[in-house]
Amino acid sequence: MSSVSQPSVVRPGEGIDAFSDGPRTFDYKPVPVMAPVAVFFGILAFFAFLHPAGLPVALVGLVLSALCLLTIRRAAGDYGGAWLARAGLLLSAISLVGGSVLHSVAYANEVPEGHARLNFTQDISKKGFVRENGYVMPHPDVVALEGKQIFLKGYMYPTRQYEGIQAFVFCRDSGDCCFGGTPKVEDMIVVKMAGDQTASFYPGLVSVAGTFELRKELGDERYGEEVGAEPVYMMTATLVEPSRSSF
Repeated sequence: MSSVSQPSVVRPGEGIDAFSDGPRTFDYKPVPVMAPVAVFFGILAFFAFLHPAGLPVALVGLVLSALCLLTIRRAAGDYGGAWLARAGLLLSAISLVGGSVLHSVAYANEVPEGHARLNFTQDISKKGFVRENGYVMPHPDVVALEGKQIFLKGYMYPTRQYEGIQAFVFCRDSGDCCFGGTPKVEDMIVVKMAGDQTASFYPGLVSVAGTFELRKELGDERYGEEVGAEPVYMMTATLVEPSRSSF
């Protein structure tokens, strides 16, 4: 009597290999959700090389990658995807360190020799004007800057001219110059290029270096009862360029 062969039983987690005589085991391990997310942040972190705003993204990617690796290690072999977490960790670390160094070097070397770095908002705009003997005068701290070589960052007030600009209005923020707003007197400076130099219009953050001056009316060092919309600050610029750093 011939014997009847019994079919092979395939257990969960096993499969049939077409090139073997028996079942084989699938070596599958679930991957934590944080692993692909860490890689995504690692790729996104390369924005840190273009703008400092990318540095926090790189830091988040670094933390997520480290937490993911810790989760995989604690799972004692139940989780896979460690290579994804390591890739995210590497990408985020490169962006965080490289971006920080790049922006720090740019910031440290953007001021021309002999010029003092000033903050447009803190050192000029917020000083405002004071009333003295019935006259409206610039703040004494601003008056003290006259004749000094300074370095400022701000925005060019847009006009129809884009090349060969010999003079322009320099504003402290883009809201005043780029969205139809009228800048306040303390928020703008008339910049004139030194000698035969010219500038090109740039819509982003601009660096200006030159000699700071106060506009005087008919030789009188005092200003009128009311300060009009016409700028009272001036600079004779030797440098006008897109800012090398964003802060």
